[in-house]
Amino acid sequence: MRSMNITKKILISTCGAAFAGMLTIGAAASAASPTAGTTGLAHDRAEFICNHQSEITDRLAKAQTRINDRIATLTQRRAQADAAGHTQVVARIDTRITRLNTLLDRVTKRATQLPVWVAAHCDAAAPAAPVS
Repeated sequence: MRSMNITKKILISTCGAAFAGMLTIGAAASAASPTAGTTGLAHDRAEFICNHQSEITDRLAKAQTRINDRIATLTQRRAQADAAGHTQVVARIDTRITRLNTLLDRVTKRATQLPVWVAAHCDAAAPAAPVS
């Protein structure tokens, strides 16, 4: 019993030391190059969105369609479960429908914000989407 406690203490102290070492290395790396990756990543992402805006619009539209179809299916199943008196099933379906409605709101918001963002950040002379 006593050896188990010592083993746990050694394991915990070793993990703590390793975690502290990772934090130290991470802090040193971020201090060495404070802007490395932040500007380039944002620029690369903006360039990607500008070059693939039609594909992104299509994906968002397909996602909206799939979510709406799933909500319709779950609404039908909820009605069946409610008619059969399955209250636990109705509660689970309600939770799923709520989650899907939240997701649909996010997708719809992104779909409406995309053209505004593209107009503000993308060059008008740049091609809408490369043909691959």
